[in-house]
Amino acid sequence: VDVVAANQFSQWENVWAKDGVNTMFDRLKNIQASSRAAGKQILIAETGWSSNGSFPSIKEATPESSGVYLKDFLLFAEQQNLNFYYFSSFNLKWGDDSAFGLIEKNWGLFDQNRNILPHVRSVVVGKPQKAVRLWHNGLVIKVDGANTRTEGRVYLDLPTTGLTDSLDREVWFYDEDHKTFRSKSTNQCLDTFVDDAGVSQLHVYWCDVTNANQHWDFHADGSYEIVSVPQVEVAEVATTTTTVAPTEAPTEAPTDPPTDPPTVPPTAAPVNPLAKYYAECGDCRNCQFFTPYYSLCYANWGPRDCGLMPKSTHRWCGSLPAFVPVPPKAAPTRRPTTSTRRPATRPPQPTPSTAAPGVFLGPKASEVRVPVGVFVSLSETSPGKCIRSNDGLLQVVPCSFDDSTKFSIRPFETEEVTIKIAGTDWKITESFGRVVATTVSKVDSVHPDTQTWFYDPLAKTIRSKTNSQACLTLVEDKIHGAVQGRLCDADNEFQQWSYNDLTGQIYYMEKMGLCLATDGPNQPLHVQFCDIAVQNQKWLFELAHHGKKKQAPLPCEYNNQPAPATLAPPVQAPATAVAPTTTTTVAPTTTAAPATTTTAVPTTTAAPATTTAAPTKTRTRRPLPSPCDKNEMDANTTVAPTTTQRETI
Repeated sequence: VDVVAANQFSQWENVWAKDGVNTMFDRLKNIQASSRAAGKQILIAETGWSSNGSFPSIKEATPESSGVYLKDFLLFAEQQNLNFYYFSSFNLKWGDDSAFGLIEKNWGLFDQNRNILPHVRSVVVGKPQKAVRLWHNGLVIKVDGANTRTEGRVYLDLPTTGLTDSLDREVWFYDEDHKTFRSKSTNQCLDTFVDDAGVSQLHVYWCDVTNANQHWDFHADGSYEIVSVPQVEVAEVATTTTTVAPTEAPTEAPTDPPTDPPTVPPTAAPVNPLAKYYAECGDCRNCQFFTPYYSLCYANWGPRDCGLMPKSTHRWCGSLPAFVPVPPKAAPTRRPTTSTRRPATRPPQPTPSTAAPGVFLGPKASEVRVPVGVFVSLSETSPGKCIRSNDGLLQVVPCSFDDSTKFSIRPFETEEVTIKIAGTDWKITESFGRVVATTVSKVDSVHPDTQTWFYDPLAKTIRSKTNSQACLTLVEDKIHGAVQGRLCDADNEFQQWSYNDLTGQIYYMEKMGLCLATDGPNQPLHVQFCDIAVQNQKWLFELAHHGKKKQAPLPCEYNNQPAPATLAPPVQAPATAVAPTTTTTVAPTTTAAPATTTTAVPTTTAAPATTTAAPTKTRTRRPLPSPCDKNEMDANTTVAPTTTQRETI
């Protein structure tokens, strides 16, 4: 089996056209779960909406309803990475004109004479939406999807890592025109409502652009997060340091007679601060158009004209002066000397590092910043309220504009990832358009950005960072065809890839059943038949800028257990230790160890023996009282910090 084919005609299930795609998503849940686990893509073999006729199980069959379903389905198939056949191309000439017969004759996009139907021509899907993550202090907003016990739950958690089948939970499709966020895992939109108790709640619900509860305005506060920084310099090969033998100290030659002229070291050739711009512009002294493969130089353009062009493909080179390096000054010749003294010996010098082999950088990647701000609800029932984080929970409350309400919207196309074979260090590396899975580390002999990529699950592209306009492209349309870096083109079907984070496969979308693979380390990439048993098809996408999560407190039953009776009393500090300012009692678990000892005393284990070394001057912050036992804190005692609560200030 190469693919999983499915037919779905929601029109026959007595639903409105606006709910047709939602019904399809519900019907595909189990099929998607099974196909992903088997490493197979889904093909929608037939779907459509008739534009005429009537039947008891059909709620509407009109040109308008047919257009609504077509628009929604095209957006749905793009976001869910589905290949499909739409039923059907043409209306039928044969058949009767009964109510049921009209249903069967009017599934087409074109009429019987091959003219596009007016309701099809009027369909406008809209400008492309963006696949984004919604970040808050190193965590992302997620929604549990189908086949989970908590489907529809909205919460904060770390970004996904490894083969967990949870990437879809943190993928949101941002519609800038309607200010909505659609979850990929549920195909529903972020929504707020007021419950019976008058409290605003946050959840996901079937998307409806007319529903104000799903409209969110992002108010930037003026700050920003840097999510991608280009490494413009070439990494250097590690230098080899010469070790000096300790028994051979360098000798100094005696000074020459005062009649000898002083020795002047040769003047180094001047370093041009504009050298990197000369390397980019070459001989061009006007506006330059550039791509990863060639460049053109315009004539008679001004800086303003060049500035009006896209910065990703144009740069101004007309302000560079001609640079003629000044020859180095020769050192004066010393007068010959007849001295027999041994000249001075210099300490060995490390071998100068050499730049990495030529790496075609192409257009320079630019620093990517995303604004930080608050999500303000435009709901009629909760106007002016914001999303707030509260210990991993998300709430809709009056806006406070503090840190708990600050979020950022990061498009997937701006988030750096490395891609490697699972269980290995074979990272996909790009150089001069050639793409290999190499074991060479970033800090060795490759440019820091050659192993960094940007994966866009909506555009289905994998773009190089070092060649910022080059995408993974199948350049040989065959089994075992080579995959290399080529100029990104949204209309190039040979650049379409989709990632299955359960099996690790990267599907080639143009021809179903093919996956990205490699034959081994330092071997070029190619496509081959998908097989979950093949290790060299299992890829891991790892975020370069990963979040950090604060450790959750232990439950009360583990956080406040009494010390066992068999515990030995703590060993008192030696005479060399600084005496505590108060008298401590032996053995009670609620008495703090002296702050000057080198080891903190755990509350649930025997105190470790102290050392005779002088105590370190490390300050420890007094831990907060345990919420599980308030009575203990009422006593006139000091709580000993546990080893997990110690924090150096």
